[in-house]
Amino acid sequence: MTAEEKIRYIAEHNGLEKALDKLAEECAEYAAARIKHNLGEGNGEYLEELADVIIMRAEVQQLMPKEMKDQISEEINRKLDRQIERIREKEEHVYKRG
Repeated sequence: MTAEEKIRYIAEHNGLEKALDKLAEECAEYAAARIKHNLGEGNGEYLEELADVIIMRAEVQQLMPKEMKDQISEEINRKLDRQIERIREKEEHVYKRG
């Protein structure tokens, strides 16, 4: 089985609600591991936790109904536009300060 096939198999077994809950759990574990790493206390386990987050994100994406995907796509575009606006404002500010 390819990784994608494994993800699809697990996702279909667990369902969307369980996948969303597991994604939240894995995000929390990643955040804790990354903070430890930044404090010099970790030994790279944040990479393992990040892998878990990426897997769960893929599972959730496989399971989301179209309406949910559309809503999230709109939100992603709104957030990306906002971030680009912030970057441009910062660049303009630096340019003006010269």
